[in-house]
Amino acid sequence: MIADTTPSHQAREFCRFLDLIDQRVADELEIHVVLDNVSTHRTAEVQRWQQRHSRLRFHFTPTYNSSMNLIERWFAELTSKWLRRGAHRSVAELTAAVVHWVAA
Repeated sequence: MIADTTPSHQAREFCRFLDLIDQRVADELEIHVVLDNVSTHRTAEVQRWQQRHSRLRFHFTPTYNSSMNLIERWFAELTSKWLRRGAHRSVAELTAAVVHWVAA
């Protein structure tokens, strides 16, 4: 799993995350990215990025079908099993907790 945290979810940060994926996955592999329909994923900036990186294929979950959006289940588990059990006094502590949980 490749994970990252950012203070916001804008096209610029999303493209940086896609760069991270592109760098970490072997060049000979095609990459399939499943995305929800948040507007950030459909911006002109992201579309230009995808045109320059043809091995990444985007697949969008159906609108209003959260049962197919597995990341929502993942976030629910992260929240119930890790974040609610801890006391995070800063954004840095919260970020460290998320990174630790992802790595586990």
